[in-house]
Amino acid sequence: KVVGGYDFAGNDYDATGDLGSPTPSPDPDPLDCNGHGSHVSGTAAGNGVLANGTAYSGPYDSTTQASAFKVGPGVAPEAELFGLKVFGCDGSTDVTIDALEWVGTFNLANADPIDVVNMSLGSPFGRADDPTTVATDVLVTAGVVVVTSAGNSGASAYISGSPGAADGALSTAAIDTTAEFP
Repeated sequence: KVVGGYDFAGNDYDATGDLGSPTPSPDPDPLDCNGHGSHVSGTAAGNGVLANGTAYSGPYDSTTQASAFKVGPGVAPEAELFGLKVFGCDGSTDVTIDALEWVGTFNLANADPIDVVNMSLGSPFGRADDPTTVATDVLVTAGVVVVTSAGNSGASAYISGSPGAADGALSTAAIDTTAEFP
C-alpha cells in the first residue's frame, strides 16, 4: 500500500524549538508518531478490515457489503500511497514546502506520477502569498490534485488557513459551533 516516502522532519523536530529541536533530522522512514497521518491515509486508501478482524483485499465493487466490515475501506482502496512526514512528534513545521517540492521532482522523473496530495495541516489566516500556498498552486498547475485543511480554528467560521487558501486547492473544513460538546 505504501510504495515510498520520506521523513523530512525526524521525531524530535519542532520548527519553533519549544517542543523539540528546531533542526530537522530527515530519514527515509515516514512513519508518524501519533497516528494522525496513518489515520488519514487509511481514510483515503485503506483496504478495510472484515468483521472477523482479517484484512480485506477486494473486490471493491457493487458486491462489497458494508455490513461485512469492522473498519470499512477508504474512499480509494486501490490507491498506492507515498508517506511524506513533515512534523516531528510534537510542535510545528517549516518543511512542508520541501515535501511539496519532492512531489514535483518525483513527478518530473517518473512516468507514473503522484496524482493527489492530501495535506491534513495548515496555519490560520491563510494568504495567497504564503509560501505553502504558492507551492500548492504550482503543483495544481502541474496537474496534481491537492487537498488541504481549510483550517482548524474551532468556532471561528470563515477562516481559511495556508495552504488551504491556494486558488487551486480543494480545501476542506469542519467547525465546532460551541466551545464544548456535552
